[in-house]
Amino acid sequence: MRNAAVIAATAVEAAHAQHTQVPGEKAATAMTHTLTRAVMDLDGEIRRVDALIEDRSASTSTPRPS
Repeated sequence: MRNAAVIAATAVEAAHAQHTQVPGEKAATAMTHTLTRAVMDLDGEIRRVDALIEDRSASTSTPRPS
């Protein structure tokens, strides 16, 4: 998921608009926060690995003979 930050911001905005709490809401909120943070961390790791692959591909590519 490449736009986890946008989804998280939208969820926070929706939460602020709420006026009613349901049982287990605080626990669900904490779990959602933890999972969102993990997704954002994984997204950063994917970008880092993609860059490494791209750099490696660029440094090891050889021109094809004509």
